Amino acid sequence: MSISLPAPPADQEPRLPASYQLALQRFVETLKRVLGDQLDSLVLYGSAVGGEVIEGQSDLNFLVILRESTPELHASIARAAHGQIPITPLVFGRWDLDASFRAFAMHILTIRHLYQVLHGEDPLAGFSLTPEAWRRVAEQSLRYQRHRIVHAFTEYSDDRERYRRFLLHVAPRVFTPLGDLLRLSGHEVPEPFAERLALLQEVLGPEAIVLRDLLDLKESRIALTAVTVRDLHGRLHRFLDQALVWVDRQPHPASPASASPAAQPAGAAAP
Repeated sequence: MSISLPAPPADQEPRLPASYQLALQRFVETLKRVLGDQLDSLVLYGSAVGGEVIEGQSDLNFLVILRESTPELHASIARAAHGQIPITPLVFGRWDLDASFRAFAMHILTIRHLYQVLHGEDPLAGFSLTPEAWRRVAEQSLRYQRHRIVHAFTEYSDDRERYRRFLLHVAPRVFTPLGDLLRLSGHEVPEPFAERLALLQEVLGPEAIVLRDLLDLKESRIALTAVTVRDLHGRLHRFLDQALVWVDRQPHPASPASASPAAQPAGAAAP
């Protein structure tokens, strides 16, 4: 048996600064014009959908599904994406979409939490995973983020602005697999990240409060100094170690009955 990804709410609209809204409109209109019927589906995902864009830092992230994925069409997409606002297109061909989604399952599971279909059918509607596969991908994602956190700290923690951008980028990628793993263990998980903190502390321990600091960082309530960078890294790494110990102790799901991701509305707002 499998868990299918539900469609996003029909009334969900991107909430963007004017410059980002203009870049979005130009990109969408250009793709429709130059790709024509080769553009099968176009999806906006990530911070732009949740109204969480940080001007000068955030990208506009698109999932582009082509009827045929060819170098010529790739060049057209690259030209359309060029501009002052960074645009990151993730391009797939329709013919092997299911296999491609499974290969990129970690990224697809992140996308489905916050996305908006701008053109064509919802390409995520038919994507499904068994509860066991869902758990495996969520666990892999969490372990990968722990590795990235160590790499970022050792590579460029002395560059405060770059490190701050990394922490802002990694925060939802920590919250998302944690939410999936909690749902698969039978917990009811609120969709806004900030509302998850009490549950995370209850299940995973008081170290989970470090995730509040990541959310506060976005609101510029924390100044990054050499001391705070070391402190954040230490507490975040200890928390992820603790969370992964909890994951290892959980029984592996045998059926969708013990999991609730299927009931979760995709595209719901982040923090």
